[in-house]
Amino acid sequence: MLMFWVGLCLASGVVINGEPVDEAALKGLQLSGVDLMIDANGTIHITAPTFTPATSAATPVVPDPPIDSPSQPVPTQGWWLVAQDMDSSGHLVDVIINGMAVATFRSGKPAGPVHLAEHLKPGPNEVTLRANSQNASGGMFYVFVAEGEISNSEMRLETPAVQFGLGASRMGTYERTYTVNYTP
Repeated sequence: MLMFWVGLCLASGVVINGEPVDEAALKGLQLSGVDLMIDANGTIHITAPTFTPATSAATPVVPDPPIDSPSQPVPTQGWWLVAQDMDSSGHLVDVIINGMAVATFRSGKPAGPVHLAEHLKPGPNEVTLRANSQNASGGMFYVFVAEGEISNSEMRLETPAVQFGLGASRMGTYERTYTVNYTP
């Protein structure tokens, strides 16, 4: 059983099943059979197959969109993490690179590409995708890791080193680990 004392944590947020959750609503919440991960930013990521905000005391909150800083140039080429949702529902995918949570993708939620330069080390890298599919339906949901570039607002990817797909027949949890060889 996992008890939360979020007030004592130095976390920068809590994400349950890919959804940010208001920490104040977690007081006294008990979850069992969960996977817990803390990413490099201190955000607590929890995969809880039986948890849904509609049946619990927690209230999901929508985070503010990231604000691009003019002092940081936007990368145009390199290795990318990309999700492609073909009108699916019910899928959640956590992406972990070398033991660090990098991104969470959810069916029906828009997701921009993630540049992976800060997450990959030269040589072999372990890329793990953890899926939790509940009441899945609709089309396919894919996650790719590939080299590519952005030019004229269009992304072009090489053949992906990671191709992870989930269909409507996938139910429950599923995990797969890949090795990506990175040369800077």
